[in-house]
Amino acid sequence: MVQIVAMDDSNFQRKMLTKIVKEEGHEVIEAANGHEGLFKIATYRPGPCLDGPCHAQCHRY
Repeated sequence: MVQIVAMDDSNFQRKMLTKIVKEEGHEVIEAANGHEGLFKIATYRPGPCLDGPCHAQCHRY
């Protein structure tokens, strides 16, 4: 299991991304914006950080 930060200004997009990642068996730390995301990255020291599903899709390919 990997700890992943999912950050997106859109609550809907963030929840969808969180659902997908959790279904894959990972722990998700949510952040409502970039500022909160950077704070959580510094605090939790997670693995990957996903900035919304569109950004995640760019990194998959």
